Amino acid sequence: MSDQLFIGIDSGTQGTKGIAFSREAGRILAEAYTDHQLIENIGGRREQQPGWWIEACSTVIGRLLNKRNVSRDMICAIGVAGQQHDMVPLDVLKQQGLIPTEIRLVGGGAKSPLWRQIVADVFDCPVVCPESSEAGAVGAALQAMWCYIRQKEGDVSIGELTDRYIALDESTRAVPDASIASQYAEIYKNYLQLNDVMKHMF
Repeated sequence: MSDQLFIGIDSGTQGTKGIAFSREAGRILAEAYTDHQLIENIGGRREQQPGWWIEACSTVIGRLLNKRNVSRDMICAIGVAGQQHDMVPLDVLKQQGLIPTEIRLVGGGAKSPLWRQIVADVFDCPVVCPESSEAGAVGAALQAMWCYIRQKEGDVSIGELTDRYIALDESTRAVPDASIASQYAEIYKNYLQLNDVMKHMF
């Protein structure tokens, strides 16, 4: 079987990144990027036309297809990650009996050892970063791969794919300090109590 490639697109606030991810090699074969245009407004506010995001996506895909090691015939699926904020309510998950054993931290802040330690202490959970800094694009590519395999080959879990293709940078690992984590837990408990008392005011 010839190699299968999956394009991952990360449409961010400043630009669009794209990767071609190889199923056989288990790594990124090609990358492309283009900036987004910005409309500058009074007071430092900025806007973008949604059509520009589509144009940027097309530009990035075109650049990937022009790479010497990427063939149109090898592309099996495309995944897109959007520029929305994500929230994982860990306390709600814990209430449902889903106890996280590790946090995979990505983004600019993840480069800071201090921030990684704060996250580990606040959530009382070990933190580690993936080796690849292109988390959004790789995640989109793996989602595309997951959908393709389920459609063409049969059932597979997204966990199987992430276990196989996401390498972790153990030098970034942060382990929670139990004494500090307990202080954060007490602060959060007080916050929830105050929130309950004051929520009728807002």
